[in-house]
Amino acid sequence: MSNSTLDGFQLQPLLVAAHQKAGINDISDDDIVEPLTLLLADYRTTAAFSAQGAQAMQSHLLDCLVMRLRILDKIRQHPEILDEEICGPLVILGLSRTGTTKLQRVLGATGNFQTLPLWKMMNPLPLPTDPPGTDSRLAFAEQTAAATKQMFPRFYAGHPMVPNEPDEEVLLQELTFACEASSFMAHVPNYLQWLMSRISGYAGVTNMQGAKFLSVAEDLRPIVEQVKRREFQGVFFPYKPATLAFSSFSFTQLKTCRTSSSNSSPRLRSM
Repeated sequence: MSNSTLDGFQLQPLLVAAHQKAGINDISDDDIVEPLTLLLADYRTTAAFSAQGAQAMQSHLLDCLVMRLRILDKIRQHPEILDEEICGPLVILGLSRTGTTKLQRVLGATGNFQTLPLWKMMNPLPLPTDPPGTDSRLAFAEQTAAATKQMFPRFYAGHPMVPNEPDEEVLLQELTFACEASSFMAHVPNYLQWLMSRISGYAGVTNMQGAKFLSVAEDLRPIVEQVKRREFQGVFFPYKPATLAFSSFSFTQLKTCRTSSSNSSPRLRSM
């Protein structure tokens, strides 16, 4: 990969481009500097992108930065958003391919929970390019899902993307640049070493993506304890998919919360 392509993984040019694209120049976002600096360093040195892959990742990083700026700007304009009550959140913990996403979607289909559909997760705010009274976010999600199915059929077979249904909130977490999702598309061992060393139960950098995260059931205990301590409601999947059971909380303990138009922020409803 040429040096000119690698130049797209430099922190300051990315930040400048994001501010210009968002049209927001008076927000300083220091929280992302450390994780993004480490991530970009690995993208330049260990990721081994093709030229096309590098351009795609740079475009994705720019989109994430722009969305983050727009969210921060929205909160600055309407700080009451942060006062919204999160009532009885449900936390589902489990390993890949154990049915956690299926459970999330089944619970969401009951109508007893406020859920976040994939199309809204991809773009938490309305697109600034949409004419007044229109919203192209669902169409964008449908196009993205179709493209993913065509380009990555094995991934799609294991995790179908359904724009109108809830999905893992990893797309929102990615906006922090401090979550494992940032490592899914490339080999970033130094970034993951920094990220996972901040988490109790970290088991070392060993697998294809660069991390062996919470490799035994006992390592999940600190997370489960945090869930209990913060009085969240949780469903915990054990490690053997053949014997799925809810070993930390029962359904009788779940508290449902539906946010109605009478008590939710008009700013949130408009998103």
